[in-house]
Amino acid sequence: MVADPRMRPVHIALCLALCHAWIDQGFNDQYRVTRKLMMRSSHIRSIATYHKTIKELQSFGYFKYAPSYHPLLGSEVTLLNSNPVLHEQH
Repeated sequence: MVADPRMRPVHIALCLALCHAWIDQGFNDQYRVTRKLMMRSSHIRSIATYHKTIKELQSFGYFKYAPSYHPLLGSEVTLLNSNPVLHEQH
């Protein structure tokens, strides 16, 4: 992530929140998060900014995100091992 020029502070903040949730949930391959908690943890105030940022992180290849549309269940996130874009550059 550090070498990725597409990453902005909002991306990094949300990545940290997602990684923290991953750690809290026992390093499972797939885990669940709620938008409310991720927004609070990353200090994102706008729902539109949250959705834009999570979509960009997914397109960058850092996470797979499957929204649940259920207020209590939470969306499913999968942390991906590597960023294929950066591997192509080396």
